[in-house]
Amino acid sequence: METDKLPSDVRNRAMEAVDACGGRVTIGDVASRAGLKLNEAQKALQALASDTDGFLEVSKKTFSFISFFSSNKKGSCFKS
Repeated sequence: METDKLPSDVRNRAMEAVDACGGRVTIGDVASRAGLKLNEAQKALQALASDTDGFLEVSKKTFSFISFFSSNKKGSCFKS
């Protein structure tokens, strides 16, 4: 799994930020909410999207990457 390659604190903080934002986030959202550097947030989102049913999209309006994650029955985007 790609997320296993991330430091555990980066992975956990990124996952919490995605959940807190409702599953639709930008790299900036995750970086600011999780207290991560932009490159850490980008790598974390790419890994999370690779390991889940999430996907990355580029917004033509804002020139930003947007990540989408579906939430499960418990309201989390990730398995507990």
